Amino acid sequence: MRAKVFTTLVLLGLFNSAGAVRVLKEVERPFEVAIGQLTLPKDTGGSLTLRACDTCRVGSYRLQGSTAFLLDGRAIAYADFNHALDGLRGSTTGDATVVSVFVDLDTERVTRISVYRPRR
Repeated sequence: MRAKVFTTLVLLGLFNSAGAVRVLKEVERPFEVAIGQLTLPKDTGGSLTLRACDTCRVGSYRLQGSTAFLLDGRAIAYADFNHALDGLRGSTTGDATVVSVFVDLDTERVTRISVYRPRR
């Protein structure tokens, strides 16, 4: 049995795409912040502000026309997204809500914002 496993591993090692190395490039910087640490602009032409940690300085990041707004995994319009976040801020589950903000490393613009509401 050990010989079969060893032989299989050796054969898999021989057929490993000629030793090619795949290089992954980081293209976005993610932030996970509490809903209270995020301020959204009035429309998609503005910038959001967030505080990545309690001792961090406030950062400002501009939205772009292609910024995606995801609520519970579904893409929705910005007005609906903003309305949903306002509702969460006033609720008891708002403190447990985490917002994920993804910023393009090259342009420093927001590519997407995602929120999953806590299950009741």
